[in-house]
Amino acid sequence: MKLFIDGDAFPNLLKPIVLRAIEKQKIDTIVIANKKINIGSSNYIKYIIVDLGADEADDKIVEMLEENDLVITADIPLADRTIAKNGHAIDHRGAMYTQDRKSVV
Repeated sequence: MKLFIDGDAFPNLLKPIVLRAIEKQKIDTIVIANKKINIGSSNYIKYIIVDLGADEADDKIVEMLEENDLVITADIPLADRTIAKNGHAIDHRGAMYTQDRKSVV
């Protein structure tokens, strides 16, 4: 399992919390955004900057996503696309998007 972070709207307050979890659990993580985003320094984190555009980061995440990967996003259409590829999506509060793709649990 890989962790993808939709970095375009990732809250600053969560960065140190997520970094600690990535390090503790040794989770391969890819942060994708259309500008420089810094969660922190880790051997487990790779940063990808995509072109400017409404769905550029989302498209890259979906392109790289494999079954059972996890995406952290506040973007419901991205969560829908993630679930369609048999991935898992949670929002920034940790609520999992449901199978019906319209709400969170």
